[in-house]
Amino acid sequence: MPRLRRRWYDAPVRAGLVAALVATVVTASATLGPAVTGILALFPIVLTSLVLLLQPRAGGPAVAAVTANAIPGLGGFAAALVTLHLAAPVLGSPAALALALAVSIAWNLAILWLRRRKPAPAPAA
Repeated sequence: MPRLRRRWYDAPVRAGLVAALVATVVTASATLGPAVTGILALFPIVLTSLVLLLQPRAGGPAVAAVTANAIPGLGGFAAALVTLHLAAPVLGSPAALALALAVSIAWNLAILWLRRRKPAPAPAA
């Protein structure tokens, strides 16, 4: 990916996009109900805003690389949400949130370890 020059408005625009998407989901939640709202809440809002900012500046290949490499992280996000859902009634909100954070951190550390691990040598033919 080419090195990009950061502009002063990158962070405010991204924050505005995320806020607009979150506001849309929250506003629509009264009409759509909890099931649809839950699905919309899982939509990767921050990744979408990142793609919207990167596409005009870096082009399709760079955005595709960022998006493809984000897929394993979304699995960790889902695992953290499942942990939160299952642990909250049993442990209470603060402990469940801490446990979900620990799951997310552990997932990302595992991905980092797997990516930095040297591949095993190929067997001799």
